[in-house]
Amino acid sequence: MTAKALDDLLATTRGRDYLRSNGIHTDPAAFRAALSAPEDQRLARACGARGKPLVHMHQQIYVDYRPSVLGKVCALDRLASTQQAGLEAVHAAFLWIDTDRAASDKLACRFYWPFRGARRAMKITAPATERMETRFVALDPARTEAAYRRIAGYIRHDRNASGASSLDQQLGRLSSLRSNMVVEQPALLHTYGLRFTRALFRAHLGIEGTHFILSDLLAQGLLTSAIEDVLGVLPEFITAYNAQVAALRSQGIASAVGLLPPDYLPLYFSDPDDGARLRLRHEVVGGDHFACATGRTGRDHRFFLGSVHLRLDALTASGRWSPDVTLPLLANTLFSGWVAGKSSALYALVFNKVLTLVLGKAPIPILVPEPATASAPAGAGSLLHAYVTGRALTGPRPIDERAHP
Repeated sequence: MTAKALDDLLATTRGRDYLRSNGIHTDPAAFRAALSAPEDQRLARACGARGKPLVHMHQQIYVDYRPSVLGKVCALDRLASTQQAGLEAVHAAFLWIDTDRAASDKLACRFYWPFRGARRAMKITAPATERMETRFVALDPARTEAAYRRIAGYIRHDRNASGASSLDQQLGRLSSLRSNMVVEQPALLHTYGLRFTRALFRAHLGIEGTHFILSDLLAQGLLTSAIEDVLGVLPEFITAYNAQVAALRSQGIASAVGLLPPDYLPLYFSDPDDGARLRLRHEVVGGDHFACATGRTGRDHRFFLGSVHLRLDALTASGRWSPDVTLPLLANTLFSGWVAGKSSALYALVFNKVLTLVLGKAPIPILVPEPATASAPAGAGSLLHAYVTGRALTGPRPIDERAHP
């Protein structure tokens, strides 16, 4: 039997009731009514939202975005712009993940443009950087210039296009992005991605918003205590997590996350030798606890966690650590609620159970936006293409990189 995905649960009253009983909403008004101020006010104070509901969506930082991501973006913006009688105004925050591998999604380091039946790819980073985290990947300034020129060339030569605006209008819109798209000096991919993202959001969606970068939160120690709380109950955490995964599977529901191994830690380390993102594993030697990983070069990385009370001091001093997929669980007290995609909503069925049973925390509410209605077949498949051509967005299209890998 095929496990039920989120769409299957949303398609039935019983499924929607099950999601709602786990704090997952599809009705923005019901979600809004369930919000309260964050337990931990540090981020709220930083963005001028002290005492107010602070709602986030988290997403890997890209240079362009598909409609599926923009559904979350627009849902979050609507929450902030829509007032509900008797309730505090919602403050919206984008939490951009810059600690994933650059190759985990090609939109993190490539522009795409549809031209003559193929999706043309333009990579803006140097070769052999795919295993590196976005925050450590250097841009190639010449490649950003080349990408801009190639897109301009595609526009000029696409004589069969039936866009909603003229060729001159399209080139003008592309030109308005040039200062953010083309860099003159070496820069890091995560800062470039954020700058270009904000430019696109502003130009096409009219969205400014509050933007946080995950590596900044890590450097400020905002997730350290949450991770140390997990380390303090690690055996119970793993047991409860795996039990919930098994329970979901027994009910025919996709968990979207797998079982945790006995040496699990919710941590990664970016190898200083080659930049590869390495999962850290838990080792105990004579009562001492360590976070360990072996790089592709064969070098062992070991960080002392403690003997009784486990702490991250040695790892945080490296400046090269990051959390795993449990990020929303770890950030639970910093926000009032979050807007989730289809996969992350299924993760939450596991995370919320562990938060309640093991960590004694009340999970914050989650909103799953209604899927956007697809527009005409001539619509654009990305935010950049939609803005430049003046077209409506449609669902994601397959990427054909045969011509320009």
